[in-house]
Amino acid sequence: MAMTKLTLSAEKSLIEKAKRVARSRNTSVSAMFARYLTLLTKAEGGEATKIGPVTDRASGIVKMPGRKKPEDILAEALAEKHGFDR
Repeated sequence: MAMTKLTLSAEKSLIEKAKRVARSRNTSVSAMFARYLTLLTKAEGGEATKIGPVTDRASGIVKMPGRKKPEDILAEALAEKHGFDR
């Protein structure tokens, strides 16, 4: 797949966080950002993802917060995990 350059603007502290996280994961900020957006767009697009048997059995154990959509919770968790502010 052909890559296209994208320039983003963010607070300096956020950029430094992203660089630290990327370094700790032996990847680049660009690759990390691409993976994050891939996961986020899959969640929002309703694409089905296969889940493992343990996850399948655990389904329904945790109650979701009242007004939050599962996609929003996933996006927030991914943003936190990968060092992005939402």
